[in-house]
Amino acid sequence: MCTHRKSRAGRGRGVIPSDVAGRSLGLGGECYGVVERIGVNIIHVSPGDRVICVPPAGLGSYLVVSGLWVTKSPVGVPAEKAVSGTMAYATAWFALLKQARIQKGERVLIHSAAGGVGLAAVHLCLRAGCVVFATASTEEKRKMLLSLGVARVFNSRRLEEYKQGVLAATACLGASGNGGGGSDRGWDGRGGGGRGGGDGGGA
Repeated sequence: MCTHRKSRAGRGRGVIPSDVAGRSLGLGGECYGVVERIGVNIIHVSPGDRVICVPPAGLGSYLVVSGLWVTKSPVGVPAEKAVSGTMAYATAWFALLKQARIQKGERVLIHSAAGGVGLAAVHLCLRAGCVVFATASTEEKRKMLLSLGVARVFNSRRLEEYKQGVLAATACLGASGNGGGGSDRGWDGRGGGGRGGGDGGGA
């Protein structure tokens, strides 16, 4: 994802520590299940509730975890869909709202926007009132992104095509969040002062 402001590259390092809640990170960072028992101070879930969880290590048939990592699953949403967006949205939220601090009216370019993190980024940017440009690898993915409200979508496999496409769509201003105060050269190493948070997940 690329937007236009001073780069904060490197500030995301160490965001995910090697130990969480006194436990070393293991396999299974997101999971879905049914609550069997709760502690005395837990009031947001009850036994029998279907929940999603982002524990330090959630791989297994049973899990004992802090209530901080658990929330009720959306009603009517299948398990695989309920749990599949947790890490993707957390990644996009941290990059866009915490680090880049996107604002209404800014233009945001999201590379590989049809992947998990990419789609999360698209939804968060649109919700924030940004104008979203995106890249994707196939015509089917590009049509899907346009149906979500993305302003323009370009072929992620053709560098020059989306470079010229973004410039044409923005009157040569690029994906700028400064009201036209500069030109983002994200495709040339962000030489125009762009800020970035990686890509959308390889789609």
